[in-house]
Amino acid sequence: MLEQIELAKIVVEKHRDVVDLKGLAESIEQVGLLHPLLVQPQGDGYTLVAGYRRFLAIKQLGWKTAPAFILPPDAPADLIRIIDNIQREDVDPLCKAEALLTLKRDKGWSHQQLSEVTGMPQSKVSYYLNILDLPAKYQREIVKNFQDGSSPLTLSHVAVARVVERTLGNPEMFYLILDAVLEYGLTKAETQEIVSLIKKNYNLSLEAALILVRPAQFRYDQKITRLSKPVEE
Repeated sequence: MLEQIELAKIVVEKHRDVVDLKGLAESIEQVGLLHPLLVQPQGDGYTLVAGYRRFLAIKQLGWKTAPAFILPPDAPADLIRIIDNIQREDVDPLCKAEALLTLKRDKGWSHQQLSEVTGMPQSKVSYYLNILDLPAKYQREIVKNFQDGSSPLTLSHVAVARVVERTLGNPEMFYLILDAVLEYGLTKAETQEIVSLIKKNYNLSLEAALILVRPAQFRYDQKITRLSKPVEE
């Protein structure tokens, strides 16, 4: 029951500027609460550790109960802080990835356990951790996309490009696709189309796939040269 949950002072202070929850409430009403609240037993009830905006939104919707992950009463403060950082919407993907890695390394948790503790889908846990395997230049671009949208590269682009790497066993093609995203501002849908074309025809070059996906921009007699540059660290 939501009435059993008390709000920790530190949680309220951190979110003092929360005003408009209409969009979040509408999203939860349409698709449900995708990420559970994070609570810790206290007395006869619970203290909310993370999920303050979600808590307020479902209260607005008139919910009486909600899914929650219950931390043990003696959970260390650093564990709570790390999980809170992972769930916060204002934390960039690289910081979330590093927080997940800390839990995985220090607790020995699997991706499934990380998913259960954080309320994050297991596939998304993998997406975040995969960021840490990327050269620094791609990590920076993903963070820039999160911060102000100045880069087209997202976690979704990386996940799509990984499909070609796994299918062809060709890491070079993986990085060439990421470079194409950066160079031409490819959308996720365009990147998926390119990957699909290459999967169907292993001999198809990335340049040829680009021409097929964006025929209005590229001509068949136009040479695309910028994708052959080496990966920069």
